[in-house]
Amino acid sequence: MKNSLIIVFTAVLAAGTLAAADKVSGRPLSLEDIQALDAYCKSKFIELVPCQNGFGHMKRWLARDEYRDLAESPEGFQMPWGYEKYCTTLDPLDPRAFELSKSLYMDILPYFSSKKINICADETFELGK
Repeated sequence: MKNSLIIVFTAVLAAGTLAAADKVSGRPLSLEDIQALDAYCKSKFIELVPCQNGFGHMKRWLARDEYRDLAESPEGFQMPWGYEKYCTTLDPLDPRAFELSKSLYMDILPYFSSKKINICADETFELGK
């Protein structure tokens, strides 16, 4: 397929590990919603590619007490553009951080026909700080 649609998950699934995420504005997508959207896309020759944060962009997860110690900077980090101090990046040396990412991916992958995934490994500003 040459056409792709990438859908970003920031805790919008209402199942598995993702159900543990903070409050989500709007209605979370159900697994049935994802399967229906995937089937619709496929019927239009569009590949629906899951996009799940699992390295950077983890603010929603790392703000929770049970995950904060998985952060590269658990005490927080001042972003380069001067916004509030918070942590967004998983510690790549902590095996538990890998397990969290893996569980997030494993929660969503069975519901997509795509053989691709975008792991959103960008904007890891606090690495090495």
